[in-house]
Amino acid sequence: MSAIKRAPQTRHASLLRAGSDAEISASDIELIRLLQADGRISFVDLSEKLGMAEKTARKRVAELRALELIEITTVASPRAIGYNSVALVGIRITGGATRLGIAERLFALKAVDYAVTTFGSYDVLAELVCCDNRELGEILDGSIRGMDGVKEIEVFPYLSLHYQQPAWDRTQIKDDAQHTLASAPLDKIDRDIIHHLSEDGRVAFLEISRHIGISESQIRKRYARLVEQGVVQVLAMTNPRSIGYHTIAWVCLNVASGVSITAVGDLVSALPSVAYIAICAGKFDVLAEVMCRDADDLFDLVDHRIRSLPGVSAVQTIICEDFLYRRIKPAGG
Repeated sequence: MSAIKRAPQTRHASLLRAGSDAEISASDIELIRLLQADGRISFVDLSEKLGMAEKTARKRVAELRALELIEITTVASPRAIGYNSVALVGIRITGGATRLGIAERLFALKAVDYAVTTFGSYDVLAELVCCDNRELGEILDGSIRGMDGVKEIEVFPYLSLHYQQPAWDRTQIKDDAQHTLASAPLDKIDRDIIHHLSEDGRVAFLEISRHIGISESQIRKRYARLVEQGVVQVLAMTNPRSIGYHTIAWVCLNVASGVSITAVGDLVSALPSVAYIAICAGKFDVLAEVMCRDADDLFDLVDHRIRSLPGVSAVQTIICEDFLYRRIKPAGG
């Protein structure tokens, strides 16, 4: 990932840098991988698995967070936390505008949780998370279509978030075909717990209890239930390049007439490197974000695996460059 300007902290943004300004050791990479598996793993367990003193593990986690190499936060189904309208928007820019400049301006919009500069059919991709279609339409019409430097846009509203695996190593070896976060009903206390964990995934349950006004044991039980139900994960979000996935792309699929889009989504989700799948309306039927080790790995995935899947009628690949990411808080939080 090339160096880009940091987004203002008031927007709760993270660049998730790949270590261009800091050295990442082999032990750092292993530490990040453990935190991707479980963002709330105890420092005692971390130190044992890494073979280092607990004090050293604690210090290095703090350093990696301060360097913006990781952000320990929540990942939840948007619908579970109040966002019923999500879309990926492809943007083509005018001459004189820069991809990065447009990405940063899009990212200034509260509803944009992700913006990436790209090579391919679009210059920039941005994901919008909105409470409903009316809000989505207002942002598209009032903020994006008329933005200086935006030539044209294409909108891909999500019909369903079919698959999501934010722990990058787990995208390589699929032990199950599905990892879609559940959308179980949440009450205000559940949403408050997720809100605090989205700010800091390692915050003590006792600290949350002081803010919410219920006991630490109740917080702990509710959190365990949310994890068991698949509603939320707490993990270290990191730039995939930090741990060896240097080629990130969106693969856009069309499904042949008469073939189930869901069935194709299931086939794609079972492939290595696939981290995120949305079934959508618009020009494409399936959007898949993939994390590959290099360009050869991406070529093998697209040419030898995805194109040969039954029911896939057309494939377009969009390569990602610089991206901005914002953790998603529960709606109204």
